[in-house]
Amino acid sequence: MIIDSPQWDIPASAHARFSFRDGGVSDSPFHSLNLSAHVGDDSGAVGENRMRLRALLPSAPKWLRQAHTARVVCADDIEEDATVADASYTFSADVVCAVTVADCLPVLFCAADGAGVAAAHAGWRGLANGILENAAAALRKNGGGELRAWIGPAICGTHYEIGDEVHSALRRSVADDECFSNRGGGKWLADLPRLAMRRLRDLDIEATASGLCTYANGGQFFSARRDGVRSGRIAALIWKTAD
Repeated sequence: MIIDSPQWDIPASAHARFSFRDGGVSDSPFHSLNLSAHVGDDSGAVGENRMRLRALLPSAPKWLRQAHTARVVCADDIEEDATVADASYTFSADVVCAVTVADCLPVLFCAADGAGVAAAHAGWRGLANGILENAAAALRKNGGGELRAWIGPAICGTHYEIGDEVHSALRRSVADDECFSNRGGGKWLADLPRLAMRRLRDLDIEATASGLCTYANGGQFFSARRDGVRSGRIAALIWKTAD
């Protein structure tokens, strides 16, 4: 199986998918369905992997050049692999918003009426700098109204260790303390999915989490923390069909 569908409450006109690491042609350490063009994998292998994914979608995904920013762009205007941003949105039919991850959070958004969709890549920098808030704002500014969100496979709290500096950047109030565990010596365990749920709840967005850990499930997902910097990327994708 190359892709699966998230389990969340969205209109019939909206469609979401996420990929697994198997089913592609990339050699180790990117074995095998690496979908990122920016991690050192052979470009021909990435192209073939993307073609296999494309065959299952209404159009080619709008691939971003992700850089841990809080920038959100309209997917209709993306220049493939060149537009620097970490989230995209669309109100157009059959335009596929996409993000790639290997421990960071893939967060998909959908307007409750199906009018618009968005995809965000949220690592700790993105969470700290407001990528989720910016993605939600882009949808609402353009008529998205009530929103729903899905948090995809990401590193879980038992495997994500951070230092004091990152902890300080992520923590906004005492209410966030439930998302961190102090290990002593200036080290913390951070539950990014739980923290994202808090951020989305603060935005009055109904959110569902996959509960899947990229670090713990090596057979299904890539993990930069587990596998090192030379790691492949899975994708999370969302689009809408015509009303």
